[in-house]
Amino acid sequence: MINKISITTFIHIAFTITFVVLLTTFLLFLQYDKKNFQIEQQNRYQLIANGFLSGLQFLRSQNELKTLYEHYQVKEINDWQKRLQILNEGEVIFFRERFDSRVRVFLFENKYYIYIQHFGFNLMLQDMKPKSYNQYIAFILFATLFVVFYLLYYFIVKKLMPLRELNSKIKRFGRGETDIDVKIEGSDEVATISKSFDKAITNINSLIQSKNLFMKNFMHELKTPITKGKITVELLPDSKDKELLKRVFDRMDTIVKDIATIEKAKIAHLSRKKILFSKLFENARKMILEGVEIKTQIEDFSMHVNEEMFTIVLKNLIENAHKYGTKEIYLKAKAGTVKVCNFAPPLQKPLEYYTDAFTKEQHSKGLGLGLYLCQTILNLHHSKLEYSHKEGYNCFSFTLPPQS
Repeated sequence: MINKISITTFIHIAFTITFVVLLTTFLLFLQYDKKNFQIEQQNRYQLIANGFLSGLQFLRSQNELKTLYEHYQVKEINDWQKRLQILNEGEVIFFRERFDSRVRVFLFENKYYIYIQHFGFNLMLQDMKPKSYNQYIAFILFATLFVVFYLLYYFIVKKLMPLRELNSKIKRFGRGETDIDVKIEGSDEVATISKSFDKAITNINSLIQSKNLFMKNFMHELKTPITKGKITVELLPDSKDKELLKRVFDRMDTIVKDIATIEKAKIAHLSRKKILFSKLFENARKMILEGVEIKTQIEDFSMHVNEEMFTIVLKNLIENAHKYGTKEIYLKAKAGTVKVCNFAPPLQKPLEYYTDAFTKEQHSKGLGLGLYLCQTILNLHHSKLEYSHKEGYNCFSFTLPPQS
């Protein structure tokens, strides 16, 4: 499953999980530190209370009392108004009571105050010991880690941006856009790959241009003598040899036209437009020889295809059905699915055999290019030819993917 996730998505997920773990660890640390601090406070205030309750009766001078204050890091509050304010508004966070004494700890304005009562004697002390800095240190560490974490994430994602750009251009090249520049500046691995791919595109374009030039010259050199030959044959007197020559030149002309159509169909960026199936079927019927009977069942729908190429697909399927069938032809079309059926024996070999160029049944009069051409055009439209045989009928069908 992990192999199906893109690198960018994987990085997003990995960094998200890492951040959640980091944040959770920080929150757990704060919770632990808070509980630990509370326990230390309680122990400290119990110690202070015990120290003053047991030591006050033995203290004989102000200096000794001052020494005790310094020892416990506290300061006496003599202002009675402030004492009352603390007693009335402060939050009690610690309370201990015995038969002869009572100790309370108040939290007031972010400061801690210890109030000790013993046989009518009371003492209000302010805790002067500095607070634990664990939380501040934790916040600083967390902020530092977060900044480092974010910068690392930012630079990794930024480093992958050229890879996404390269992927986009490769997809465009795969759709047939050969005039693209995929060079990416830099000296890292992505830039190296992009330069290599750009060089490969240049070589491929050069080969395509050479092949197109060759095919153009090849077609021209063939068409010229074929045309002259057909004209010459028409001037000959009627005979068996004349009919034979006419069939030979017609066959050669058909081969040249089919090869030209195949080469055109291999151009992946054929222009496409939205057109009704009934219109394509009408175009195909005009190209089919007269006398071909077709029974249709069409629920019209729109197709986003190359009109010329798809007309050839329908024409070839219908002509094959007529050529190899013994009864009428059935054509059904509905919601992007087209099926052409004829009454005939089942194919002797798998469909893949017949969708290769120049393959056909033994004793067939065809050239073995019809189904190959159909499959080539369907491939460009992200579909494929399918075959089934049921109740004596051979059926060839295809389904076009939904158009956005």
